[in-house]
Amino acid sequence: MLEWFKREVGLPAGGETGGSEWARLVELGARSPAGSNGVCFLPHMSGSFCPVLDPASAGAFVGLRSFVQRGDLFRAIIEGLNYQFLDIARGFERVLGLTNDRIVAIGGPTKNRLWMQVKADVSGLAVEVPDLDEAVPLGVAILAGIGTGVYRDEREAFERVWRRGATYEPDPAAQQRYGELYARYQTLYPALKGFAPQTP
Repeated sequence: MLEWFKREVGLPAGGETGGSEWARLVELGARSPAGSNGVCFLPHMSGSFCPVLDPASAGAFVGLRSFVQRGDLFRAIIEGLNYQFLDIARGFERVLGLTNDRIVAIGGPTKNRLWMQVKADVSGLAVEVPDLDEAVPLGVAILAGIGTGVYRDEREAFERVWRRGATYEPDPAAQQRYGELYARYQTLYPALKGFAPQTP
């Protein structure tokens, strides 16, 4: 969704200078306050599959006003994705009877510091980003190592390969604000259910 935003909205030619376009978009998003100046985003650009199964659901920005800027829209997407993540995490907790005490994040989004901080603020949990370049191939290598006897079990493999990286702690004020905003986000899908553009 952020790739779509960068491609279709991005930054105007001859606009702000310095750094990559991604870095500038993140900077604009970071300037927007928690709640994106009233904009909320439903991240159903390809339908909804978890925690709600509705392939016909469509993405939406709501709360647009004349003062809303590019950074507000960019941040709203990040917030919407993190609200959806919180829905999924709470679903796992209910089904598995587990309580999360932290989040370990891997992959491309971990390079986006704004995304990781908002994830911590929305979830109320510390987000740990291990110092790994390619987590998926490492996971495959770990499984192969367990299968061939290099590691005794998953615990030993974890202890031998884990390298601590950045940790994002939730900001208490932002966490409280996002608690209020998450309740608003939860009203979006029921309100917009059935309102989707016709497929061309």
